[in-house]
Amino acid sequence: MKKCILCRSEKVKVSERIKSELLKNIYYDTLNIDISKELKNENEIKLYHCKNCNLDFFDPKFAGEASFYEELQLKRKIYYSSGRKEFDIAAQFISKKDSVLEIGSGSGFFAQKISVDNYVGLEFNDEAIKKAAENQIKLVKQSIENYAAENEEKFDIVCSFHVLEHVQDPHEFLKASISKMNPKGKLILAVPCNDSVLTSNHNHVLNVPPHHITRWNLTSLQKIITVFDLKIVDFKVISIPDVISKKQYVKAALLKKVLNVLYPKNKIAINPEKLNQVKKWTDFLVTKLRLYKMYNQKNFIGENVIFVFEKK
Repeated sequence: MKKCILCRSEKVKVSERIKSELLKNIYYDTLNIDISKELKNENEIKLYHCKNCNLDFFDPKFAGEASFYEELQLKRKIYYSSGRKEFDIAAQFISKKDSVLEIGSGSGFFAQKISVDNYVGLEFNDEAIKKAAENQIKLVKQSIENYAAENEEKFDIVCSFHVLEHVQDPHEFLKASISKMNPKGKLILAVPCNDSVLTSNHNHVLNVPPHHITRWNLTSLQKIITVFDLKIVDFKVISIPDVISKKQYVKAALLKKVLNVLYPKNKIAINPEKLNQVKKWTDFLVTKLRLYKMYNQKNFIGENVIFVFEKK
């Protein structure tokens, strides 16, 4: 019996089946990356939905290997961003005296943002570790599960920025993270917000395996406290980036709605030709009828969300 990889409930159902060949083509067309090795000869992947905690997750869990992320970093020069708004929000909950454990430190940009006496960063990407070292930030190449098992030290703050959606077993990831927290310690998590049309849109190549294993929304993040002994301190949906106009957001929203009506079985991935045909007309309608004038930008949901939990 299939179980949810967060809450372990058996109340899960398949919401979409995606042919591996389609996924491979989308990656190659979008990023010029061949994911054949990651697909491990599977013919399809399934998107599951948990009715208990509202988490969406993919299976088989095609988690990208180190070589995949190294290639992705080369193809997308801004893969590790130094200017995330989540960094500024998280920093507000950290004082100089706090000890900080960051999981998935990337090139060490958050470590440069904060000023603390005790910082430990975990990272797998060798290129990112090298870049962090150039800024005198030493990172440990180890998973949180192994680090938790081998080190007794505990921290006031345990944080991860856009890591949780990549891991194959979020339950064990969170369990290990919480085990490294002091009493009343804080767990800070930033992930893509799947309530946004900017992340849940069709053929969003970076929101499917082997890049992302899970899709988090506000409800599934809030449900974390029903699985672990935590309470929510604060959360914030990050505002729409300035580079995305109101018109672009409305185009994405209309495209998603129309595709869901025309192709109800394809919520995640669809033949690119079909997508482009529909997009041509929805873009025309938004522009010609000035539909974006009808929407209040305050109601737009940003791509990312950050939650701050406290250990009870």
